[in-house]
Amino acid sequence: MKTLRCLNIFFVSMLVLGITIVLCVSRSSSSTPKIEIADITNISNTFYFPEQEGDPSWNSDGTKIIFSKGCDYTAGGPGSVIALMNADGSDIIDNITNHHEPFGNHQMPDFNKDDNEIVFTALHVNGSRLMVMDWNGTEATNLRQIASSTDGRQIKHPNWHPNEDKILYSCEYVYTIDPETGIVEQLPLDEQYGYDRARWSPDGTKIVFLMNDRSLPYPNKHIYVMNYTMDPNEINLIQLTSGEELYFEPSWSPDGEYIVFNIRDLSKNVTEDLWIIKADGSEEPYRILDMDAASYPQWHPNGDAIAFFRFNSNSDPWWCTQDIYIANLGKKVCSYPNEEIASLSMSDSPKFVAVAPDGEHVYITHWFLNMISVIRTSDNTLVDTISVGEHPSGMAFGPIGEFLYVPNWGNDTVSIIRTSDNTVVGSFGVDSHPEHIAITPNGEYAYTTSGYFTKSVSVIRLSDNTKVASVTVGEAPLDLLITPNGDYVYVSNRNGHSVSVIQTSDNTVIDTIQVGDIPFGLAITPDTKYVYVVKHHANTVSVIDTGTNTVIDTIVIEEGNLSMYPVVTPDGKYVFVNDAENDSVSVIQISTNTVVDTIPIGDYPYGMDIAPDGNKIYVANHHGHTVSVIACRNSLPIVDAGENITISSEEICSTSIIGTASDEDFEDNLAYRWTEGETVLLDWTSVGSSGECPLNLCTTSLGIGPHTLSLEVTDGENVCSDNMILAIDNSSPNAAPSGAGVYEIGFEVILGGDVSDFDGDMLIYKWMEGGDILCEGNITANAGGEFVTLEECKVTNLSLGIHNIILQVDDGINNPVQVEITVEITDSTAPTLALESNLTILWPPNHNMVEIVIEANAQDISGLPVTLMAEVLSNEPADGLGDGDMTPDWTDPTIDQNTGLITLQLRAERSGSGEGRKYTITIIATDPSNNSSSADVIIIVPHDKKKK
Repeated sequence: MKTLRCLNIFFVSMLVLGITIVLCVSRSSSSTPKIEIADITNISNTFYFPEQEGDPSWNSDGTKIIFSKGCDYTAGGPGSVIALMNADGSDIIDNITNHHEPFGNHQMPDFNKDDNEIVFTALHVNGSRLMVMDWNGTEATNLRQIASSTDGRQIKHPNWHPNEDKILYSCEYVYTIDPETGIVEQLPLDEQYGYDRARWSPDGTKIVFLMNDRSLPYPNKHIYVMNYTMDPNEINLIQLTSGEELYFEPSWSPDGEYIVFNIRDLSKNVTEDLWIIKADGSEEPYRILDMDAASYPQWHPNGDAIAFFRFNSNSDPWWCTQDIYIANLGKKVCSYPNEEIASLSMSDSPKFVAVAPDGEHVYITHWFLNMISVIRTSDNTLVDTISVGEHPSGMAFGPIGEFLYVPNWGNDTVSIIRTSDNTVVGSFGVDSHPEHIAITPNGEYAYTTSGYFTKSVSVIRLSDNTKVASVTVGEAPLDLLITPNGDYVYVSNRNGHSVSVIQTSDNTVIDTIQVGDIPFGLAITPDTKYVYVVKHHANTVSVIDTGTNTVIDTIVIEEGNLSMYPVVTPDGKYVFVNDAENDSVSVIQISTNTVVDTIPIGDYPYGMDIAPDGNKIYVANHHGHTVSVIACRNSLPIVDAGENITISSEEICSTSIIGTASDEDFEDNLAYRWTEGETVLLDWTSVGSSGECPLNLCTTSLGIGPHTLSLEVTDGENVCSDNMILAIDNSSPNAAPSGAGVYEIGFEVILGGDVSDFDGDMLIYKWMEGGDILCEGNITANAGGEFVTLEECKVTNLSLGIHNIILQVDDGINNPVQVEITVEITDSTAPTLALESNLTILWPPNHNMVEIVIEANAQDISGLPVTLMAEVLSNEPADGLGDGDMTPDWTDPTIDQNTGLITLQLRAERSGSGEGRKYTITIIATDPSNNSSSADVIIIVPHDKKKK
């Protein structure tokens, strides 16, 4: 039902440059994701500059990274060494090799699978060496050389085989070496110069490597995959890349399906991108990161991350300053509020915003209504309005938020609001037209600016609301802030193009900093190191170093803006500046003092404030009569209830519907439930570790018919749902006939068996052979599917042979169910004969032929005709002495198979010297089953009459 999913990638800088990149991947039904940069943010530095950190490689469980470190290649210097750190950049061990030598640069380390041995290369002036050392988790021992190159070639990129019995490396060609025996084998590739960066596949059966493209200028290489074999006929070489770009550092995904690599465009010097390609070459490569100088990507063992290093192309030399980064796949981190998630309608012209210290309410001034609106932040609901003086301006809370102080520009007062009940409990006067107010951290004093008409800042003692000082600053003071330690007040002088610095101990101006260009709002970083000054018409922000009170940087905001008031995130990483003309908020990264994002919001944003936890920013859109809420948008859960299915009622308890849920916000704990309309089928429970949301239908009471089931998923803030249609059909009956087997013909065949119907329907059943109904009846089934026994069906008229007998059961709803059994009728009984002859004595023996007629009277139990045969024998020879020597003595019997009459002629003669002649006529009857029986008819010719 769903074809799109979102997979976010969060880049954590672990070293110098401190760049975080959030990428969004929309993965379609294809296995190839499309990745786009969505955001760039700051992460604090971990290592020190300048220095080189490169060649990252994971240990087996991905908790540590081993890498090369250092860039001192002077004679006698340490060169580079092998270092180790946790995957989050902590607990760095700078030199685990503990082995320095001139030009002994240790690089390209790799852990074995058990993490107890490390292989690396040691470069020296005449070549390089392949080194192995033992590692016990805290220190290295038994450092040993297992291979070397002394002809100027470099041994590169050693890589342990998964079973640890071989190490793969390149040295213009590709080799394996047994670390115990030192036996080296060269892979059977073409004898050409320039193989590099070979690595085993996760199962050790394949190798990826770079090979020079001889058709292109050096050093163009392409990525190849081959079977690991020493038989050149079995390598199955696959070229994965083509073109004139420079391809580098291929690395396998843990499942062996993909290879990540980087491309350097020759036209961009050291600019390199990270790409992914299917290891079998079945798909085009696709870019996952467009980032200057990203190199040597190495996939995390569980596939969740890619480590890589990045050259700093702005450094000199660029090749000696590189930093390690980790790209955490599948994790989205919103480092700052980055999207308008709500727009709250206001009565009229909201202007300034103040968020209470507890973050529970937001107070908004309405310049023309002389009123304060109070918004509850939990649900963005207006909960109160407070009438104050004329033209309320920039507010400030006391240290614990008990009171809110509101300058009233139109009547030169400050209203005091008790926040517990939003009641104005007092006011005090200040110098002319107060615009902004700031409260000292101890809550003892308030400082207010006095607009266009004076050059003063009023100082109010809050214990008795008395003005105790008026400090002269620059022309038209506007905004002000008090440093977190309470020692200084910074004041923007819009017409004086400067910032005044007041020392609170004696309320004297100790410095005036020229910033130019109509300074407006001010913001200070939590560590008090920097003050950011927004220049209203110049579209720039000046950065003041508070240690020297000098401008150290100027940040250009988008042209055409009217920049207003800034806020700094509590973590000190970002400054937000509202841009009134462009209806947006610009995001400045403090570590680089660059604009890294622009967030569209309402019409003419004016004042804004940030929640204490830094998760939300509230902006008053003065012309739009709205307040924008900017936050890390909580990504909606992605819900898939699954495809529509149809089952029978008896399948309910053997069926589970498996919906799925996912969320780009990796920290969200998802819960799900299944409903049908208002009925909860399964109440809230946690989504499975793989996103599964099963519903066991056996726990429901769903009946026959269609059901629209809803899978609802919540991330704690939003609830998303998806529907599927479950159709439950009346179950077909089941039949289990009995009576199959072999029966003797003439005996009863007893058919029986059991039938069931899950729904307890009335069942009509029939025993049938072909179109003939043998028996029929009806029976009421037991609900739930328990079998009931049919009455016996006795059949006696089945003929010989195989009978396919069907038990048909019909519930009147579904198609009748038919189950066939086989009954075989056999005949093992021989036919019977009841012979009757027209004569039994031939007399006188006159040598005449006498006609004999025999009735066979043959019968078979099958009722089928039998086949008769007859043969004649005599106890005297046909030409015996004394019989007259007449032949033949009988004719062949003639058999009428239809009537059973057997006719023949016998000669009435006998031997005078014998005792008389006896003819034996044997009748044989055979039935269709080849059962036979026989009987004899005896006809005599007596010797003399007295013996008849």
